Amino acid sequence: MLEPVREAIHRAHKPFASAGLSADDVAAEFAPFVECAARALATSPAGALSGVSWNEARSMAWLFSHRMANHGLAPAVVVAALSSWRDVVTKDQPLAGSTLQRACDELVALVIEGYARGVEERERLRAQRALADAAPVRELEPGFLLAIAAGPMDAEGAQQFAERVSRDVLRRDARVVVLDVGDLEEVTGAVLAELWAIPSAARTLGARTFVGGVRGVVLELASSAGLADEGEVRVPLVSEAIRLAREAIAPPPPEPFWKRWFSARSARKAR
Repeated sequence: MLEPVREAIHRAHKPFASAGLSADDVAAEFAPFVECAARALATSPAGALSGVSWNEARSMAWLFSHRMANHGLAPAVVVAALSSWRDVVTKDQPLAGSTLQRACDELVALVIEGYARGVEERERLRAQRALADAAPVRELEPGFLLAIAAGPMDAEGAQQFAERVSRDVLRRDARVVVLDVGDLEEVTGAVLAELWAIPSAARTLGARTFVGGVRGVVLELASSAGLADEGEVRVPLVSEAIRLAREAIAPPPPEPFWKRWFSARSARKAR
């Protein structure tokens, strides 16, 4: 049964050869559904498809379409895979035509739902990557990095942003990092947990982190999530974080002449 299905997938895939998955990959992804459906056809009572095997086949159909959408595969290839399976089974079992038609109607609805969900997740991930790439990471002065996490950032976007900031800390040899979390929208504990990889990476690389905007919901989540103290300084205002960071990297003021003279005189008397 798999061979004619594989041939149909190859024919449908040919116009979309530039897609990330090859036709053989698509056929391999579709094979678990074919195997589960074959078991269901062999064990289900006449006139109906039911039981554990059919439920597994339904799940495999949904998962197949979802994964294909995630990979950016054209929907025509997904439909061709399902249609070729129906044609092969109808040819092998002509007496089960009405049963297969009802089953295929059900599968089409599942495949459409799975594909749509996969497209939504793929686009959401793409948007999060774009947001993480667009989020400002600026070197205000040598050794001073400002990273602004803002907007509707989810955990995946926060992870990508944290990785980007950590790379910049290493590349720019930063001594201090100011992380602004005050303008995050719909922030969650998972988002903050990913962002707290920045103080951890900075500490490992020898830089101090000052987190500004830790107030309101962010303060509550930071407390309830039990974020580990990585030596960062948490303050309510970004301006305060910037001030503290500047003080941390500012050279110490020169010692007054009279103090140096007094210290030297005291040392001579001690001898």
